[in-house]
Amino acid sequence: MYSATVRIALRFAFYIANIWFWILLTGCTRGVPTVTPSMSAIPEAGHLATLFPTAISTSYVAVRECILIQSQIPRDVALQGNLLLYDPLKSPSSSIEVMNLSDNSRFALSSPDSGVDMIRVSPSGQWVAYFRFNKNNLSNDQLVVQNFTTNSKFEMPWNEQWDLSGLTKWISDDELQIAIKSSSYPLPLFALNPFTQVTASLSSTYPDQTMLSPLSGVSPIEFDASLRYAVYPAEKAGAPGFSLFDRTTNNQIAFFPSVTLPGVGSPTWSPDGRRFVFISRTENQDAYLSLGTVDGAMLQLLNFSREVGTFIVQSFKWSPNGRYVAIVVRSIEEQMEKVILLDTDSGIMFDPCITTNYGNWTGAFSDTATPIWSPDSRFLIVEDQTDYEKNKVILIDVPHTQSGVLAYDVRILGWLLASPK
Repeated sequence: MYSATVRIALRFAFYIANIWFWILLTGCTRGVPTVTPSMSAIPEAGHLATLFPTAISTSYVAVRECILIQSQIPRDVALQGNLLLYDPLKSPSSSIEVMNLSDNSRFALSSPDSGVDMIRVSPSGQWVAYFRFNKNNLSNDQLVVQNFTTNSKFEMPWNEQWDLSGLTKWISDDELQIAIKSSSYPLPLFALNPFTQVTASLSSTYPDQTMLSPLSGVSPIEFDASLRYAVYPAEKAGAPGFSLFDRTTNNQIAFFPSVTLPGVGSPTWSPDGRRFVFISRTENQDAYLSLGTVDGAMLQLLNFSREVGTFIVQSFKWSPNGRYVAIVVRSIEEQMEKVILLDTDSGIMFDPCITTNYGNWTGAFSDTATPIWSPDSRFLIVEDQTDYEKNKVILIDVPHTQSGVLAYDVRILGWLLASPK
């Protein structure tokens, strides 16, 4: 039997060992592309007439309008639902609270003899999935999926073949992505419907695929909500980029070239699974915020190099309604990290001048350190952590461009649709 502290230490040691294994195996940040010879060549799709297509540039506009962060959230803001909350000043460290936003009441998500990890909220905000471990009996570890609206809960034993960081995310509202233990990278993946317990294998090997180091900051592969499409780092005719693959027809749809890949954010699918946002770099080193679609089209939205300068994208986070994208970007020149909002309806990239530092998160639940959207897509929660256990939680009212401090010294792990019963 291991204590919660020992379990966390063991998981951390496993992560480090896996990363160093990959570094020793490759000897560099990029490995040899894996090619499946039986797959067909890339067909021409949409306007992509050649291997290196000329992307369609759109009329998106960058607007910088700094928002004053008030000491409290504005009085006319009425918040609904509930937040998953972690307070590092409380013990045990694995205790998560659910806070009702209507009356600020709280209750613990787990019992005193158990802890939770890998908190994942579904795209609609209806369900929360998490790993629950028994502090006294390791054989009672479980995967729990819970809905506070209907007071529903699904529980199943945590399979010993699943990786200790295996619950990676929700792909859709009824599909969880889980990783399997392996000495190789990337870890094998499968999709699990927690309500029917039906599983589907997700192959991690595709044509022209480039296996980047875990330190690159780019995910090996990203699946859309339907599990039909996959986008992944690839190399074609000696050029790096991202490939779009149709798993149903077993064909590559398009290749989106980018001069460099490491150091940019992973492509991220919209909730409806029809579009994905990513960064593409041209030969003159300009970096464009780009949008890919499942029919193979590529739209260059904005020249990020011109608007932000030298930068690293930490993450993209779509709003549940698919209209907004919250982009966490670190400016190398200014040595600061901030959140930028992209409105795909109006064609505006909005910089509210609000700093964050998700790239420097430490401590518990660092894998959930991303902006949090409200289920109605009106509010965005970002956090500014000056040091561990000193954290400012900022609420942005996106339509009304106002913001205020929601809380201090706590971590927000998710926003659920309904109030607890």
